[in-house]
Amino acid sequence: MITQSLFTLFGALAFTAMAAPVLANCNATRCTSQIDRIYVNAAGVYVSTTSDAKRLNCRLNEVEYISLSLEHLVLKEIYALLLTAKSANMEATLRIEEGSRNCRLAYAVLE
Repeated sequence: MITQSLFTLFGALAFTAMAAPVLANCNATRCTSQIDRIYVNAAGVYVSTTSDAKRLNCRLNEVEYISLSLEHLVLKEIYALLLTAKSANMEATLRIEEGSRNCRLAYAVLE
């Protein structure tokens, strides 16, 4: 009886480990990750991810945020994509402008 219970427990743990999300990642040009936080102010939209954005080749705003300018040509579309990713706990790929101050977002992809 105990052996069967332990077998069931270990099976459930193994299944949970296989179903766990893959760790998100960043490199010099992009982060593929879940969205941790979105905040908006008069200067723009700011996004933090669940991955290590410090690997990006840009200067992060307030040490952790990627910025989306209010003047971006597809601001509304990218903002909608970010909200969708955050609401659905989905991963998004955020491509930055390399070397940019405030780590400017160039585009985003949701798959």
